Amino acid sequence: MLTRVLETLTGAADGWISWRVVMNRKVDPRAMFAWLSTKRVVTINVELDATTRRHRKIRSVTWVEDERGRWKGPPPVIELTYDDTNGFLLEVAMQLHASRSELSQEELLNLFQDDLITNRIMAKSDRLILPEFQIDTDAEDE
Repeated sequence: MLTRVLETLTGAADGWISWRVVMNRKVDPRAMFAWLSTKRVVTINVELDATTRRHRKIRSVTWVEDERGRWKGPPPVIELTYDDTNGFLLEVAMQLHASRSELSQEELLNLFQDDLITNRIMAKSDRLILPEFQIDTDAEDE
C-alpha cells in the first residue's frame, strides 16, 4: 500500500518545477485585492505584525491560473506574498509542469508581470528583469 502511495506521489510531481523570485516592487494594494478576487484562490495566509506602528499586514495568496492556451500548457500555480499595509509585492513563487508546458521561466515571469501592469497593480517601469535573462551586449560586440 505504501509503495503505491509513493509511486503516485512521485508520478504527480514528475516534471514540475518550482521557482521563487524576490520582487520587492511597489504595488497598489487595492488594485491587488480587486485582481486577486478574480482568481480561483486555493489558500490565503495573513500575518499581522502588531509590533509596528501601522500594524503591518503581510498576505500570501495561492491560486491556480486559468486559460490553458495562454500558459502554453497546464496552467501554473502561483503564490504571491505582499505587504498590504505598505503596498509592496515581496515575492512570487510559481509552479509549472515544465515537461508539458512550452513556457520558459522568463516567459512565465513576464506573463505574470504583464497581468500586474495591465491591472494597474504595478508600474511598467517596475518590471523585474533578472540578471540571467538580460542580454550581455558587450559579449555580443566581441
